[in-house]
Amino acid sequence: MTYKEIVESLIKFLIRPGGMGIGAGGPHLARILARICGLGTVSAPGAEWILAAKLQQGDKDYRDAVLAFPFKNTAKRILDTYYVEGGIEPGTPYKSLPMLNFKPSQLDLELIICGVFCAVWIAKQNCGDGQIAINFLKHIELPMVYGLVGAMLAGVHQVTIGAGLADQVPDVLEALAAGKPIKYRIVAPGASKGIQSRIIEVNFDAADFFSSKLPEMIRPAFIPIVTLNVALDILMNKTGGRIDAAAFEEAKRSGGHNPGPRGKKYSDDGQPIYTEKDRADYVLAKKQGIPFWIGGGYSSPEGLALAQSSGAVGIQVASIFALSDDSELDPIYTALMRKLGYRGELEIRKDASVSPTFYPFMVPQLPGTMSDKNVYNSRPRICDLGALRQPFVNAQGKIIWRCPAERIAIYTHKGGLLEDAVEKRCLCNNLLAAIRLANPGELPIFTLGSELGFLTEIMDNEDDHYSATEAVNYLLS
Repeated sequence: MTYKEIVESLIKFLIRPGGMGIGAGGPHLARILARICGLGTVSAPGAEWILAAKLQQGDKDYRDAVLAFPFKNTAKRILDTYYVEGGIEPGTPYKSLPMLNFKPSQLDLELIICGVFCAVWIAKQNCGDGQIAINFLKHIELPMVYGLVGAMLAGVHQVTIGAGLADQVPDVLEALAAGKPIKYRIVAPGASKGIQSRIIEVNFDAADFFSSKLPEMIRPAFIPIVTLNVALDILMNKTGGRIDAAAFEEAKRSGGHNPGPRGKKYSDDGQPIYTEKDRADYVLAKKQGIPFWIGGGYSSPEGLALAQSSGAVGIQVASIFALSDDSELDPIYTALMRKLGYRGELEIRKDASVSPTFYPFMVPQLPGTMSDKNVYNSRPRICDLGALRQPFVNAQGKIIWRCPAERIAIYTHKGGLLEDAVEKRCLCNNLLAAIRLANPGELPIFTLGSELGFLTEIMDNEDDHYSATEAVNYLLS
């Protein structure tokens, strides 16, 4: 498909699957959804860890995807380093991966680019005429820049980005489609009060890096995920209108990361207090003729009809697929969440203290998971994956990297505030544990939207379950 054909096709997708955190919306679920409703979404964050872990498990789909990577020296190096025929013994720790910084190693970049490539490539196999989208978090900018290369090498059709305003992404997509080097600016704030921030320019020439001519790459559609009309307005101005569509999420009900309340008010137990000022407004999208979807509590036929009556093409949904049999989430916990959700007994907190990103994060409260403060307090604070680390400028003018979930003494030594580190979870490890790809001893955390009424509509009883196909059939009924 050409870029123009991709953009023209956007209005036909009534259902847009959300990103669903690290790996929960995996390539196999995306493939199923692409076949049955025309569009599937894979999640980009953590793609390098998932690739390395799947290869160590002896996963044949990921092995075949690496073999399909267009640069064979890279493919061989990754397979030689990580692939284990038959898989490692259960309980064996995975090989460590390098942490990304502004002077990345060759292997680090290869894993990120190839990891995203593999997720998209696997999803596209036998998906019929369906399209594949990929979801990034703008908050983790550096891996996003390189991950876009892998996504386009695999022929991704659509790019969605939330957790920040990704105004530079159209430039990156257009440069890659033209076979040119990419540039991206990242702001490194001062590590403490009084230290001036610095802008770091990331330059990457994929042809030079792989020592090979790039294959032809088609520019995918760019679809930012926003909450407010003002965010779309800013993006439209900064990109010169180069936005192909938009997904609006209702902050009060959406799972995953959400913006803080505009009034900056929180309850005594740390939950954001949203008002009418935080409700999505679709005026600009309508005025500009931009196709848009609405997410956050719309997972029902009535929700789809309501979205369409508001001028939307359709709905963006995730929780209904995350709890299906085709999700990558640990089936023991999905069964528990379905059961409690069916009963109306699943407590879901939108907690401002959990995520190192400082965005409120929607967390179901489940025993034995990192939602439990006792479980959280029993885990040593280590930062050994580092995806959510952010760059800062220290007093000596050097770039340092820190994360509020690392050891408090280390975090505060780097200029971080003690109060910013309290209760922070290591989402890198916790979300990998949710899809059973973390190292031994790491426990999971999950994220869901707060509206789970679809469970009593799809399931016959609290112990029932359903497929992604059944979920789609329900939404379109």
